[in-house]
Amino acid sequence: MLQAATPVDLQPAWLEVRLNGQQLSEPTLAMQGPDGTVYVRMDQLREWRFRLEGLPTVELEGLAYVSLSKLHDVTFTVDPQSYVLIIDADPGRLQPTRISFRSDETGPMTRSSAGGFLNYGLVAQHAAEANSASAVFELGAFSSLGTGTATFVGHRSNAGLKLTRLETGWTFDDVSRMRSVRVGDGFTQGGIGSGPMRFGGLQFARSFDVQPGFVTLPLPSLSGSAALPSVVDVYVNDVLQGRYDAPPGPLQLVDVPVVTGGGEVQLIVRDLLGRETIIRESYYAAPLLLRKGLHDYSVQFQFSANEKNDPPTQTGIESVEFETDIQVAPNSLPALTLGRNVIRY
Repeated sequence: MLQAATPVDLQPAWLEVRLNGQQLSEPTLAMQGPDGTVYVRMDQLREWRFRLEGLPTVELEGLAYVSLSKLHDVTFTVDPQSYVLIIDADPGRLQPTRISFRSDETGPMTRSSAGGFLNYGLVAQHAAEANSASAVFELGAFSSLGTGTATFVGHRSNAGLKLTRLETGWTFDDVSRMRSVRVGDGFTQGGIGSGPMRFGGLQFARSFDVQPGFVTLPLPSLSGSAALPSVVDVYVNDVLQGRYDAPPGPLQLVDVPVVTGGGEVQLIVRDLLGRETIIRESYYAAPLLLRKGLHDYSVQFQFSANEKNDPPTQTGIESVEFETDIQVAPNSLPALTLGRNVIRY
């Protein structure tokens, strides 16, 4: 609330500032009253990370000031000899310091040029009565429009030559949105308690692997506080992950890097006086878990086929020539398996 009244008999003074034992880099222009009251600009207090919600302010020379006497969890003194304003604030009065270990920035992407590749494997056998040879081939092509692959297996013997096509498909990856469109042969995304299924058709799906450094599983977070400038050590399973300088106030460490499985995160806060505060928290991390705000999905329009390349058949009640299978798999709840369909929310 901004008050129009202006306190009288205030004198400006340039003061050095010491906040919770930490000398600030720049002095501040404060207003002093004859009764020892000190007024500091609101924007200056916010720069010092003070929480000012609901505090009354006064207007001095067109600027909003706050009386330090109104901060009930703050004590202050002014040294008239050295012109130093000494402030001792409760850590809860200060804005928290946030330290994040995760970076979602992928950097600039290099535009793909056109090219191709060939992978192959050959096996030959010579015997007195029969000769045979087998080979597997993978042909690939890529450009800015996507990537296409085709695999074949061949076998030659006295009975003749047999060539079988395995999988053929074209995939376009939208790297910025981490999603892919695939036309041709592929595998569906299996849900919890169900495996993937081979299909031939059209697929639109989330694809986190187009950004290899992107972290999908939820990572543990810890919080603490420091009354004085401190050094913060972060350990995961007794292995040091990082050391940081922390100003006075609440601390928030988010997205601490961990390995999958169970373990323990330990936060050690050591202040200027050598006092240590140790915070421990157990965690469990698994690749199937998704952190808040992420969704995993897969939608297929397909003709199903089994592993033996027999004519596709329906696995439910009725027998039909072909089966159209639509799958939606956002990752939140356990999988619901309905025949060959998998729905995850």
